[in-house]
Amino acid sequence: MDEATLVRRDSWATPDLAEASEMLQAEYGASLRLRESRTKARQLSVERRHTPAFDCHDVRLPAQLQFDVEDFGAVVIASLQAGTVTTNSDVHGVSYRRGDVFLSNFPGAHYRCFTDHAASHTVTIPVRVLAESAGVAPSALRFMSGNPVSAAAAEQWMGTLDTVERLLADPVMANPVVLGKAGRMLAAKVLEIFPVTRTPGTDHPGRLVPNFLRRAIAFMEENAAADIGLAEIAAAVELTPEGVTYLFRRHLGVGPLEHLRRIRLDHAHLELLDHTPDTTTVHRIAARWGFAHVASFEEFYQGCYGQNPQVTLQAG
Repeated sequence: MDEATLVRRDSWATPDLAEASEMLQAEYGASLRLRESRTKARQLSVERRHTPAFDCHDVRLPAQLQFDVEDFGAVVIASLQAGTVTTNSDVHGVSYRRGDVFLSNFPGAHYRCFTDHAASHTVTIPVRVLAESAGVAPSALRFMSGNPVSAAAAEQWMGTLDTVERLLADPVMANPVVLGKAGRMLAAKVLEIFPVTRTPGTDHPGRLVPNFLRRAIAFMEENAAADIGLAEIAAAVELTPEGVTYLFRRHLGVGPLEHLRRIRLDHAHLELLDHTPDTTTVHRIAARWGFAHVASFEEFYQGCYGQNPQVTLQAG
């Protein structure tokens, strides 16, 4: 391949959900369920940088959308820059917000995904490239979690992305040797920061989180409006509080009460979207979901959604 074409740049943007669906499914293995999108989409867009070993994309989905995600022979690592992404199935149920790093596609993937005005940076690496880096056959590579092993690991990924994007932007550095090293660096980093097994898949290749953790998350979702804490969560799944805390920190990188707070914030966010200042206040919504101090609620909301909750309420 000629050096001039080693990094190919292109993009697309469309408000047409049917057109966007075809493109998103081809690029990410994500099939948009058109009948179940909750709002009319604004301009959906993707800006792409292609190389022989990996792709980097900036993806903007300014709407509330629902996808069915299926394994398509590549691993997609997403860094969420705005909005939320929630995965929901019997094998994979986690919510992500701005700043989170996660696998949005992986070997054996099969789950439903909801996006709410999401913007993300994604890296797509073919499974064969990762398998070569791991020294195994592609069929032997399985991820045990879609989340980095730690917050520090997620930060390492973001640092690696910065390095790679600088290389892609430099026409002098974007040569076969440098890009080859960049691809191997990304593959090695994926294998380092996400828990993997190099043994053949089981009957449940898409499983990413233990059953106890899925049950705990379901209990939180069902009882988010109730006065529950760590003791109630542990009792619901028949584990000790220490065991529940370990599961959340090991697989999600946060404590169970922090995850519960995020769930409640999601409910507050939906209420803010559905109301106006004429019908309610930020203080009332915050209190209803257990946030006693409005200033703390506003700070937390700003960090997750990128704007003050009053702005969301006024736009409702």
